[in-house]
Amino acid sequence: MPPPSTTQGHVAALFNGPRRLSAAQGVPLRAGGEEPLANALNLEENLQILEQRTGLVPLSALTPSSQGANYERYQLVVRAVRLRLSHLGYAVGDPTSDKMNAELLKGLNVFRREIGLEASGATIEQATWDALQEFVTLEDPLQIDKWYPVGGTARPVLVRAVQLRLTTLGLRPNVPVDPSDTNNLRIQLARFRAVAAELGLIPSSNISERQAMELVLSHDALVDKVAKAAPPVRQALEGLALSEQNLSAARRFLLRLARNELWLNGYPLGDIREPITQQKMLKALDLYWRNNPKRPLTVAAMESATHQVTPELFEDFARQQREEDVSRDDILGFVRANEAELQDYWTSEVDNSDFFLWDGIKRTFKWLKRQVVRLGQSLSTIFEAVGDFVRTLARNVFRSLFRVANEVLGAVSRAATAFVDGIGIFLGGELLPPAPRLNMGCRLNMDCDTVLLIDQEAPLEEARSLLRRLERVTAALGLAGAVLSLVIRLVASAATGVIGWLTLIASLVHSAPEIIAKVSALAALG
Repeated sequence: MPPPSTTQGHVAALFNGPRRLSAAQGVPLRAGGEEPLANALNLEENLQILEQRTGLVPLSALTPSSQGANYERYQLVVRAVRLRLSHLGYAVGDPTSDKMNAELLKGLNVFRREIGLEASGATIEQATWDALQEFVTLEDPLQIDKWYPVGGTARPVLVRAVQLRLTTLGLRPNVPVDPSDTNNLRIQLARFRAVAAELGLIPSSNISERQAMELVLSHDALVDKVAKAAPPVRQALEGLALSEQNLSAARRFLLRLARNELWLNGYPLGDIREPITQQKMLKALDLYWRNNPKRPLTVAAMESATHQVTPELFEDFARQQREEDVSRDDILGFVRANEAELQDYWTSEVDNSDFFLWDGIKRTFKWLKRQVVRLGQSLSTIFEAVGDFVRTLARNVFRSLFRVANEVLGAVSRAATAFVDGIGIFLGGELLPPAPRLNMGCRLNMDCDTVLLIDQEAPLEEARSLLRRLERVTAALGLAGAVLSLVIRLVASAATGVIGWLTLIASLVHSAPEIIAKVSALAALG
């Protein structure tokens, strides 16, 4: 075997990091050989391995008593929950801990009560996780009617979220969120109204508290309004350098809004509650424009675009929001061509402290669409051109894979259930009407022949019901069998170890439309 090239060594060095996920060191499939039936028998176990080893276990399956890889995943979720609760001002102890202790449980139960759930135990429910995502990430939409009913008052959890968002926009100091601090919140919301009116984002500052809170939490709408570049916006952006020193509230707001959008695009910018770090912002803008095929820039234009926030930057942000998502073919091809390098990324970055796998998902698919040319290249080639860009590209590939793979695995699980139910009836050998009758029945033979008995004295409606049941069972077996045969082929063709599973995830993502369409048709049968 030839020695690794210098470029390969650079790429490996770029991805080097702590190997904290022991589960990511190797993922053995349960071998079934080439016999389809053996693969079918092992499918359920192999799917469980896939879920566990790739961090795709449904939240409902994660409990403090989880074992092995499931417990590692539970710890990651606990850490993410603790961080998010901490951001919202709940008392949870050490925000970086992955332990479910009494302190975290107390803060978690306060959050549950504020979102209308019952206080419960240490298992993280899907509803709890979804609400945390809604309040902490910058992704739209937020259900304003639920958290601030028309004619009512803002619920404490919404007050927390607004304070957090005002902090990221530079209109509130980075101090702990406090829902009882209503006096300062009124001052900060008044400042936001004044800034929005000054920039022409709203007709006047005389909007209601509810309207102000809704706009504060509508990141996409703010970006779109700024992108329209009314004269006050252009004036405020004139010569806006990447430092917050001596900036007016309006100019600082625009600078922070740009950083938040870059953060959602996957660029490493640190804690977005903190003041702008000029060096990180400069690097992110350089990577953004240098690798933006939509807007090739001259050397002079690049120098200008990467050293300040411009109207053109917001215009490009808004343009990207309206673009198509990346093709699954492009993602699959990129993963297959770069398995080894992506494995290095997997083992060093998948559990990063920002939990980026759950943030900026909508941006990821559109951002990757712009990188189709890059997705056709190897990571080594990309590194030679712009080394630091590799990490952002790989991160966004993983974010897109995980989002769709979660949906696909849920669909596969439903197909497996339908398949097992149908097989159970088939192996039972008969299909009976709701009430047992001697003059009506259906015998299912192992050679797949079906004997249907309905004599002339059988009730017509019950006979029709039996035929409908037979039709549904037949269709369910056909649809579920089609889904599972597709998954069996994917599992059977995957290599062992992390590389094999990365390709398998990409293949599942590629097959997602077909799988989900078949399962939707299955669900329609009732």
